[in-house]
Amino acid sequence: MTIHNVDNLISLAGTINVVNDDVAVITGVTSGLIAPQFNTANNTFSYFNNGGSSLNVSDDQVLFYLNVLLTGTQGQSTLLEFVNTPLPIEGLV
Repeated sequence: MTIHNVDNLISLAGTINVVNDDVAVITGVTSGLIAPQFNTANNTFSYFNNGGSSLNVSDDQVLFYLNVLLTGTQGQSTLLEFVNTPLPIEGLV
């Protein structure tokens, strides 16, 4: 996940959906600029800078990586999308 049009980040949370779960399953996240918590039961992520100060960010920095297990067959594809349930995308910048 990359960031755009943000200079400072304090917190970020949301839900990621695999459109066709016969093709892929999100198994976790790997840290980039941030190390969010990830719940595999509902594909929600959350990050909060406990230091209370904002983190300086710039366009195209990688915030974190999604770990995806591919379960489909050759030629199948799916989209990953941000959705607003159970946790809406929100951030404090």
